[in-house]
Amino acid sequence: GLPSVNLSQAPDRLTPGYFHAYLAEPNRWRPGTRMPPFWAPGVKVLPEIQGGDPDKQMDAIWAYLSQGANAGMPAGMEPSDKSMLVPVDEPIVFRTFVDKLGAHAIAVGFRQKTHVIFDSMQVRMAAAWPGDFIKSDSAWNGRGGNYAGLPSQNVLQLPPGPAFASLDSQSTPWPAYDPSNKTSPEGFRFTGYRFDKARNPTFLYRFNNIEIEETPTAMFSAEGKGHVIRKLKLTSATPVKDIWFRAAIGKDITTAKDGEFEIDKKIKCTLRPSNPDSTIRATLNGKDPAKEIVVPLKWTPKGTGVESELEIELVW
Repeated sequence: GLPSVNLSQAPDRLTPGYFHAYLAEPNRWRPGTRMPPFWAPGVKVLPEIQGGDPDKQMDAIWAYLSQGANAGMPAGMEPSDKSMLVPVDEPIVFRTFVDKLGAHAIAVGFRQKTHVIFDSMQVRMAAAWPGDFIKSDSAWNGRGGNYAGLPSQNVLQLPPGPAFASLDSQSTPWPAYDPSNKTSPEGFRFTGYRFDKARNPTFLYRFNNIEIEETPTAMFSAEGKGHVIRKLKLTSATPVKDIWFRAAIGKDITTAKDGEFEIDKKIKCTLRPSNPDSTIRATLNGKDPAKEIVVPLKWTPKGTGVESELEIELVW
């Protein structure tokens, strides 16, 4: 091959300082290389990116390479697989069949390289993953109707079944749900979604008489981790009480500090606002021993009714 340096593993073996120095003057550090200098002294290259600042542009390349296998195809490059959907300027919303998640999946791809799936049958946010988004060939090729797989080994599975429940106390079992019934959980109804000006979707659904809006957003992670934020807003025309939210489930859950939890020693879950009444408890339904985080909602008066807001940040 050509006498140049493979940069894909640079963050594993180089320091950021050497990385900057090499990109600025590759022939100085590797005499005879065919890699040309990209940044000329005193000249702004690609001024529309980071204002043309060479150091900031090199930082952006370093951040991208630091994601490793989760980085996916860089925006603007043609993927070798033409069926891979690539979010560039705005999120992509793609309704399709997804393996292990069912035929009612609504996938949302973000350019920040973390993506989510909302299940309109179970009426819940179902999964999230970093890296590439999803392929369209299962839905568009041939007769379509095939199930797509998620192109990641780092898929975060969110709690199955209803996300909200009316519980008499924190020891009341979470309502059981059998997905084989092919119906939504009792009291739940999916009512669609809307977009903001940037084409970010907000999912709309109802639990009994409570209207729920859920807006997912993705954050860029230089370490290649998944990073997503779920913003929930609930409104009711009449006062309600004893409504709980199930934030997470796992084999082992510990409390880092108020509002912060660690799940299975690899997932960080942060709840805002923090609620001292949030409870880590053994799941009271299911065959395998596990724990779950359940949160009682706090309500504030809104006109003649009430409203509640909650934000869940997940990093894995």
